[in-house]
Amino acid sequence: LFSLNDAKELELSKDGVLRVSDVMSKDVTCVIDSTTIEQVASIFNHKKISGVPVVHYLSKHLVGIITMSDIISRIFEKKDPATFHLEVGVFQSDDPPFMSQPVGELMHKQVLEVAPDCTVQEACKLMMENNVHRLIVTKRSLVFGIFTAFDAVSVISHFGIKGF
Repeated sequence: LFSLNDAKELELSKDGVLRVSDVMSKDVTCVIDSTTIEQVASIFNHKKISGVPVVHYLSKHLVGIITMSDIISRIFEKKDPATFHLEVGVFQSDDPPFMSQPVGELMHKQVLEVAPDCTVQEACKLMMENNVHRLIVTKRSLVFGIFTAFDAVSVISHFGIKGF
């Protein structure tokens, strides 16, 4: 578990075009592929997030993504919904073998990536076309940031529609 720390500021690029790098979250929590499902679920609950990039433990290159939806879908696919519960800040499952699996076995290896200079409009279109809530912003396969549906809504509330 590690984070890329940088403050998020909302302002237009010098050329007047709103780019992903202008609005993305730079404080990105990433995990390695050997992190367990239980550890990732705990991170989601603790940090109040719903997805994290998965990186190679040595190179830190992006290798996948894991989301809360992936975990919940797998539990519903394998078990009766009554076999897991969400309590105050704690995600629990009655299936210890599943929860101890590494995220590398459940993560999506096909990740939608964008470059930092991608426009916000292009990023939003890509998210809509692929029905996803987040894009990983990369430079040379390294995680540089994350652009989420929440970031898109923040842009609209800050700049209005004409800010696109």
